[in-house]
Amino acid sequence: MKKDKLKRYPLNYNGSIWFAREAAFEEMETNHVTFRSEKEIVVEFKGKDTDGFLWAYTLTLTQKDGPYYSGEWEAQANDGDRDVGKADCIIYRNEKGFLLCGRWVEEEYDYRWFVELNFEDQE
Repeated sequence: MKKDKLKRYPLNYNGSIWFAREAAFEEMETNHVTFRSEKEIVVEFKGKDTDGFLWAYTLTLTQKDGPYYSGEWEAQANDGDRDVGKADCIIYRNEKGFLLCGRWVEEEYDYRWFVELNFEDQE
């Protein structure tokens, strides 16, 4: 019987993150994803708002059931302003990597968000 490779956490990836609202897609500046364990994922990225302020986001997701995760995000702008909210996702996996996609609520907007991670981009 073939033994499975031991998973060693944390697993770190760089990838792309997109947000969609209505018919518009927006890609954020940077993205870093850490699988702290099988049950916890942290997503970090930066993006500018419509006023040109740079925001640094940290989303912490906890596994709820199988491939479903949910959690809260925190953000801080370069002018010191702060914001918090909720997000959830489902994780899809194939031989090339992962796709995280779900719902993101910020201010009065309800977004869909997507993160693509390739195994070859693992740190």
